[in-house]
Amino acid sequence: MMKKDEDVAEKTSFSIEKAVKLSPFILLLPQIAGGALGGVCGALGWSFNEFIFKKDIATPLKYGAALFSLIAAGGLYILFAAVLVAIFPDLAPKN
Repeated sequence: MMKKDEDVAEKTSFSIEKAVKLSPFILLLPQIAGGALGGVCGALGWSFNEFIFKKDIATPLKYGAALFSLIAAGGLYILFAAVLVAIFPDLAPKN
């Protein structure tokens, strides 16, 4: 009976692993081309992180892949934002 209580506590507690998995969602914050674009790129990064953390590989490799995922999602966000601004120049901020 104690095992189930420990499992529930483990699933609901906050951990570094959860923070790393969810780190691509930081792309929701900049409002360069809208929050939806950051949400899509963040969701792609998060899904990659979930896939990686379910694999049976060394922990440092998991965190390295998660860092790569964050960088790749950021690059994808910048690429999509640049394409959107090239297609729709009115989206660019006016000085």
